[in-house]
Amino acid sequence: MIHYDGEYRLMDAECDGCGERASFEAESYGDGLHNAKSQGWLMFRDPKTGRWKHYCPKCAKEKRRA
Repeated sequence: MIHYDGEYRLMDAECDGCGERASFEAESYGDGLHNAKSQGWLMFRDPKTGRWKHYCPKCAKEKRRA
């Protein structure tokens, strides 16, 4: 899950794998996504369900191996 709060310029992310949470400073939604990805988060649209998936660096590493 991703939540962007423009008032506080923060993006919160929650891993769909393990539930880990992280916050990223962000001037915009796109900036927040860039910051999350640069810190190892994996985000993609599941082709089967069409829903967005978000994985922390640890879970992303496992997903990339699969």
